[in-house]
This record gives sequence, structure tokens and C-alpha cells, in this order.
Amino acid sequence: MNRGGAQLLAVVRILLSLVWLGSRPGWAADVGTDELARGRALYRDLCVRCHGETGEAVQGKTREPIRGDESLSRLTRIIHKTMPDDDPSRCVDDDAARVAGYIYHEFYAPDSRLRRQTARIELMHLTARQFERSVADLVGSFTGGLKLDGRRGLPGEYYSSHNYSRGSRAFERTDPVIDFDFGEATPDADQIKTNEFAMRWRGSVIAPGTGDYEFAVISQNGFRLWVNDPEEPLIDGWVNSGSEATEHRATLRLLGGRAYPLRLECFKFKDKTASIRLVWRPPHGVSEVVPER
Repeated sequence: MNRGGAQLLAVVRILLSLVWLGSRPGWAADVGTDELARGRALYRDLCVRCHGETGEAVQGKTREPIRGDESLSRLTRIIHKTMPDDDPSRCVDDDAARVAGYIYHEFYAPDSRLRRQTARIELMHLTARQFERSVADLVGSFTGGLKLDGRRGLPGEYYSSHNYSRGSRAFERTDPVIDFDFGEATPDADQIKTNEFAMRWRGSVIAPGTGDYEFAVISQNGFRLWVNDPEEPLIDGWVNSGSEATEHRATLRLLGGRAYPLRLECFKFKDKTASIRLVWRPPHGVSEVVPER
């Protein structure tokens, strides 16, 4: 067989071994004593000192890394004729094909370099608004978020006692806004005939824009307001003294377009009159009753 035929046969052998290995799970790691393992041994013995473990080039020996897009057969011919630099006759024919197969698979071809790359984590610079929304999305992914069902107003529960006892629930209804002045009466004279009563509204509030919202509750009775936190009240006026309505305020930053859970409780016990009003002042806006959403 002539020299060109020997090179071709060697390339065919390497290609067949690569195809067979590529069809097996974990073939890159499980080389054993196959052609790739022999090619690796030859490369380390003859080439590493000049080209490096992964063909990255060695300072003072070579200037360019072993990278490219030549075919395996072309790469075999180059190795057969030129490597190692000091004595090309040491790596010819089958050995040249083995070294070419190892180089091609490990770090020469573009897809082999992609296989060797590890995933990178890149930091992204966010604007203040992007950061706020990202954090809100992250928290929402754990809490399940707040799903809107298209209903408007705040669903309310009305009790004929001041302590929300289970048997004292008188009726339920949805109120478009919280702005009531009952005077000495009750929310519904037919269903609450006692002098004491309690109310609880649960729903959500949607911020039209991003910014600081000042919430306020105005009442002469005991009340608590929760917004976006089911545990800690935003405003706590549960112990309220005096017969005149007082105003309690607190500020909370909200993101525009998002719905936030809201709960408001209020009770009348020994007070002569009852009233409650829920207002807010949006960013760059004026105080108003929290509108129906």
C-alpha cells in the first residue's frame, strides 16, 4: 500500500471509531484503550511541550493555538507532514490519524470547543425600576402571586358583634369603596340589630403607577389596615379613644400595574357612632378615597 493509501485507511479507522463512540452514552469519558486514548497518549508524548494540554499554545514554542475548521482528513495530512516540528517522521500514518482524531475531538473543531466550555453567569445592570420589578417577580414566584378574577370592589363581611365571632356573621356584600358614616345606626338595620358590630374587607388594590402611596384611615372606631403584608398591619388604630374621627397615615411603595392584597377591619363596641373612610394619596397626586378597581 502506498503512503497516501495508508493515510486514507488510518483516517477511515479513526472516523469509524468516532462514529461508534458518538453513538454511546458518555462516550467522551469512556475512551479506555480505544483510538482516542492512543491518540491522546501520542499527543502528550510528542506535542504537549509545544502546543499545551488543550492546544492553547506554549509561550516561546508556538504562537497560535490549535484551532480551526479543517476536515479530519486534512488535519491528519498536516500532522503527518509537519508534527512534531523537530522530527515529523515520528508521527505518520496511523499515529498521525490517531493524534488528529484526538485533537479534532478534544479542542480543534468548533463543536468540540463548545463542549469544553462551562456555563457562565453574567451579571446584568438593572435600573431601579427593573430591580423593583425583578424582586417583585421573584417574591411572587414563591408566594404564588395575586391572581385577579375581574371582580371590582372589596368583598366585605359584616358581624353583629365586635369580636368577629363565627356565629355572629350577619351578611356579606361587595362595597365599591370604603367611605361610610353610619352615625348611630348600623350597616344594615334589618340584619344587625345590636349596638355593636364589626366589619372586615378583603381584596386587592392596584397601583396605577410606581411610587410612594400614602394610605390613611379615618375613623372614631377601632381598625387595622394591612397592605401587601398579611402579618404586620400598615396602620394600627385598634385602640382608638375619643368620640371624634381621627386620621392615621402610613406610606408604602408600590409598583405600577401590580395588584396588592389588602385587608381592613373595623369594629364598634361602646362608641356612640361609627364611620370609616379609606383614602390614599398616589405619587404626585392628591388625597382621595381609594377608588374601585
